[in-house]
Amino acid sequence: MKLFVFTVYGCTDSLVKPNYCKVFTTPQISISGNNPSYCGQTPITFSGNTSTTDTSAAAWHWDFGNGQTSSLQNPLQQQYTDTGSYNIQLIMSYSSGCGDTAATNVRILPVPNTFAGNDTSICDGSSAQLHASGANTYIWQPANNLSCINCDNPVSNTNIEQYYYVKGTNNAGCEKTDSIYVDVKKRFSITGLTNTAAICDGKNLQLAVSGAENYSWSPAAGLSNAHISNPLASPSTNTTYKVVGYDSINCFKDSASISIEVYPAPRVNAGPDIILNAGKDVTLTPQYSNDVSNWLWQPPTGLSCTDCANPIATPSNGTTYKITVTNNNGCTATDEIFIQLKCDKSNIFMPTAFSPNGMNRIFYPLTPAGTLTFTITAFKIYNRLGELVFYSGNFSTNDISKGWNGKYKGTDAPVGAYVYTIEFVCGSQKVVSFSGNFLLLR
Repeated sequence: MKLFVFTVYGCTDSLVKPNYCKVFTTPQISISGNNPSYCGQTPITFSGNTSTTDTSAAAWHWDFGNGQTSSLQNPLQQQYTDTGSYNIQLIMSYSSGCGDTAATNVRILPVPNTFAGNDTSICDGSSAQLHASGANTYIWQPANNLSCINCDNPVSNTNIEQYYYVKGTNNAGCEKTDSIYVDVKKRFSITGLTNTAAICDGKNLQLAVSGAENYSWSPAAGLSNAHISNPLASPSTNTTYKVVGYDSINCFKDSASISIEVYPAPRVNAGPDIILNAGKDVTLTPQYSNDVSNWLWQPPTGLSCTDCANPIATPSNGTTYKITVTNNNGCTATDEIFIQLKCDKSNIFMPTAFSPNGMNRIFYPLTPAGTLTFTITAFKIYNRLGELVFYSGNFSTNDISKGWNGKYKGTDAPVGAYVYTIEFVCGSQKVVSFSGNFLLLR
């Protein structure tokens, strides 16, 4: 920039000042992408435009009148829930301080409350009266089996299940679509039952049918549930059960039946529990009905047989035996008996006297012939003064070589009374001990 100065006498001078002043551009903005009116819930696209450019940074600020704002030139789509008129304002400014404001107005129109009606069911071969409401005009789709498509109350003659959609339009030109489902009840057949069946008294049979929506069994006695497809049947006598199947609006019905024969069950009583000396045996004598043809004992351990009526039991531990009896109809019954082992001095025989010079020359533990033997872990003999005169251990009963021959320290022990103690293993490694007196005679 150059400045010239003149005096009245004709003298002149000048001054040059570079970049003395900078002029900024004032923006000119507008809002595009909006129409005067929209139907409710319609997404609306707004965009900010400017007809000028500047090297300064631009800032945008939207106020959409629905509580939402944005700092983007091209903001996200907006929706308006309530009907009415909304003011939209846009401010654009450069970092230099220049700016502009634009505004517009949109009107939100009401949407029709189109209702196609409640879902319905019809019998095959009949029709359904439809009735739409909430709008001024209607269009139905699909058109097949409808008496009209541009009315509010068409008649459907569909023979298959069908969804119908109706588009309702109000006087403002706004639209909303709703649907109705028409279910068609078809004829059916009940399947799954045999004509006859047999069960044992006290047992049950799983019945199962299919084909219908709902079921009703009769008689209800002996059934777990008379209104399901698969009840458990537990009749006490021969019974014929009938099931009727029907749909939810009673268009069609079908029925089926099954005759169940009830076989008598056998009876068995294993008897009272038994207390048995370890090493002894006992014959089991259960009581059972005359129709029993087979026996089964479990577990087999310690039994002379498992498929006989009266096995001999020689358990090595306390044992519960279960007997299952079967009759010719295949019906079964069970019972149990517990054999408790008795472990004390009665399991072992000890003489009350012995004579080293007579027939009973050795004093030792005995068990009866044919019974179990026991392991003697300790066998001790004391004289009347409490001195230990004999010891032996870890041998089996009836082993004469482990007994006392009546000597003490290499000489004959004196005649008189002596005391013995015995420890032995009896069932499940249980150690039992006892003591007693005997006489040494010569």
